[in-house]
Amino acid sequence: TMKLLSPSVLSLLFLTNNVGNIAAFSAPVVPPPSTTSSSSSNTDETSASTASKSRVQRIIESAGEEGQTGGAGGASTYQAFLRAEQNWARLKASKPFVYDSKVLVTDTQSSNQPPKFVTMDGGEGNPQCWAKLREQQGKELDFDVTICGGTLGIFFATALALRNPTYKLCVVEAGPLKGREQEWNISMNEMDELVELGVLTQEDVDAVIQTEFPGCRSGFKNMEVSPLNGGYFENGQVGYECVTPNVLNLGVSPSILLERVKQRFLSLGGTIREQTRLEGVVISESLGSALDLGSEQDPITARLVLDCMGNGSPISRQQRIGMKPDGVCAVVGTCASGFDKETNLIGDIIYTNTPIQDKGENGMYQYFWEVFPVGVGRKVQPGESNVKTTYMFTYMDADEKRVSLETLMEDYLDLLPQYQTEIRDAEKDLDFQRVLFAFFPTYRDSPLKPQWSRLLAVGDASGIQVCCTVWTLSCVILYFYHVSNSKSANIMLFFFSLSLSLSLI
Repeated sequence: TMKLLSPSVLSLLFLTNNVGNIAAFSAPVVPPPSTTSSSSSNTDETSASTASKSRVQRIIESAGEEGQTGGAGGASTYQAFLRAEQNWARLKASKPFVYDSKVLVTDTQSSNQPPKFVTMDGGEGNPQCWAKLREQQGKELDFDVTICGGTLGIFFATALALRNPTYKLCVVEAGPLKGREQEWNISMNEMDELVELGVLTQEDVDAVIQTEFPGCRSGFKNMEVSPLNGGYFENGQVGYECVTPNVLNLGVSPSILLERVKQRFLSLGGTIREQTRLEGVVISESLGSALDLGSEQDPITARLVLDCMGNGSPISRQQRIGMKPDGVCAVVGTCASGFDKETNLIGDIIYTNTPIQDKGENGMYQYFWEVFPVGVGRKVQPGESNVKTTYMFTYMDADEKRVSLETLMEDYLDLLPQYQTEIRDAEKDLDFQRVLFAFFPTYRDSPLKPQWSRLLAVGDASGIQVCCTVWTLSCVILYFYHVSNSKSANIMLFFFSLSLSLSLI
């Protein structure tokens, strides 16, 4: 079932990089303890400050800031939440416009000019890049392929190194190339495919799997009744539910997974440039491509560039200048302890238990839930872990009246006790370890047609979107497997295009 779902719908979000928590409270300076009134006043001020914070802010800050990474879902601080909220507000307020790069624009249209992140014009871009390409004319470039974006890119780079041992490959990552601490969910079939491709060994698979449970439930209900038997007209018009065994029933450690693949790539002779922010790309059809790494670093030249930077890629943003998303999937959630151990046995995917939520002029929303047990089945027996990851997500357009992420988070916290009936008050009953928030834009005009020579986009950067956020890792692996495995390849598959591109340039 998952193989049919995922090759056509790939996504990794998005999110923001952690730059610290601006909402941390600093207690006022307390005078020498000559009186008790000043100490009492300080306590009162601290309590008042805490009380003035919203519930969302209190919960996000209570989860702490450890384990922050780049990439999808890597940042979970309150400042990252505010930044995501600002980005969502900016997207809603934006107006679509038609941009034609071949038409000269007037000064009044200058605000609609696309960011010149990629250029083939020798008069634009970093002069250092053009100078290095000219210096290397007729010589070997630094690399055959540079892969921009490490979270997804390290998988493609490793597979490419295995299939083409003579290629010189380099992965460029803006931050440290590491995965977050919170688990990703996947099925064993996808892990087996990574072994089949040679990207992982069976020992690696055993090391990365932290959680294993029988399967996941799906349900479409108008109220919470569990377990629910029979069809809609057989159970009092409550709804329907079913269980899909062995689907998204594994929790893998992203930090261990990416480290294992990273070491595999390095052992194959690959190069990784971490903490290296990409400033732009210049392309010459005859000479090659060069990555602009800023004025302080020497550019990297290559025959071909792969864009694996997700739907936040500055390259895809340049291609989509003037376009507003046709749809958005917004998701909020947490990883927390405090749930009932005895019922923490299976997961949920695509589960709804409430009618459509009417938000007046802000629109109507159908909320869906997902839940995954954490830490059971391998090191801890089922029924012994009280930790769960729960998500609530919904679909909408990007109209300026749509609700904020904070509204969705407040609804999540209000409705969570109705979904997980063993708790009464989410803030009081749970110990939050991590808070998640994101919005995933989607476009009808997808996937994107390559616009420049020597540059190919893969995954989300190419416009291949996923509509169900929990399937992202499975979708990545399945997409990756299908474009990497020659037995399922056809003339349009990625590695054929890649090999052809390299043979021509």
